[in-house]
Amino acid sequence: KFLEVKKPEKPKNLPPWQHYSSRYYYERVKAAFNEEWARVRKKVVAEGEKPDTKISVRSEVTQHMYEQESEGFKEQLKAEAKEDYKRRLVEYNKQLGIDKSLPSAERRQW
Repeated sequence: KFLEVKKPEKPKNLPPWQHYSSRYYYERVKAAFNEEWARVRKKVVAEGEKPDTKISVRSEVTQHMYEQESEGFKEQLKAEAKEDYKRRLVEYNKQLGIDKSLPSAERRQW
């Protein structure tokens, strides 16, 4: 059997709150998430409700914390996220052997 080569996954352009989470989760979100998760779990036990998933609670808390940040901070984060996406896209194209700096006719790999 031939060696199977896995194609790299194309990077995603994350929403600003997800980029915020990847950069600031431990220093700005985690404590609030832990509090909210403990509260949700107590409520589930007390009221017998179906629990929210941990990831959905984490997403809600992260979005809330992101919205509490200043507009200046959010604008800076959006610019940073855009640059990060561009960097990851360049790396992805390199892995595919595509050099976007060349004119399109020279990029073709026949």
